[in-house]
Amino acid sequence: MRRLAKQDNRECGQTQALLPEYVENGLSAREVWEVEKHLAACPECAAQVRQLQTTVHLLQALERHDTGADFMARLHARLDGLEPQPARGRRPWDPLERWLAGLRDPLRINRLPALGLGLAMAAAALFFTINRPVAPIPSQAAAVAPISVEPLSRHVALSASNPFDDPVAATLEAQNALQDSNGVSSEE
Repeated sequence: MRRLAKQDNRECGQTQALLPEYVENGLSAREVWEVEKHLAACPECAAQVRQLQTTVHLLQALERHDTGADFMARLHARLDGLEPQPARGRRPWDPLERWLAGLRDPLRINRLPALGLGLAMAAAALFFTINRPVAPIPSQAAAVAPISVEPLSRHVALSASNPFDDPVAATLEAQNALQDSNGVSSEE
């Protein structure tokens, strides 16, 4: 049902665009047929056509008044005699004032939604600031066993002398070697 209403609104808009030409008999036979088909089904558009036809008949029935032959010459002479308004001194900030004046009207109309949006953003920022997850503090029990620096630095220095070795992988291997030498297995 709602889909038909949308289609009728679109069809009414298309038909109403053709109504002035329809009243003046300026449409093709196909367009006249489509307009009349729509008018038979749509009382609102039919009322609009009757109103247009009445207006056209009233205007045609009015008495015509012709202007004199010199009307255009007198009109142009009067227009030429008018002095243009003096241009106001342009200030550098005039465009900015016009832009701000144009911005003021939409903001005045939509003040309540803008205020609500601002409050919602402030509340969201406050919420995420207060409820920010806290990073856990590592406890002493979970600390990694101390690494002996001498063998590790010696191993890293050896692997760094080879340009094709990965220093990160060498560091991990050195750490694993230290753990194995201290009696801690890597499967734990």
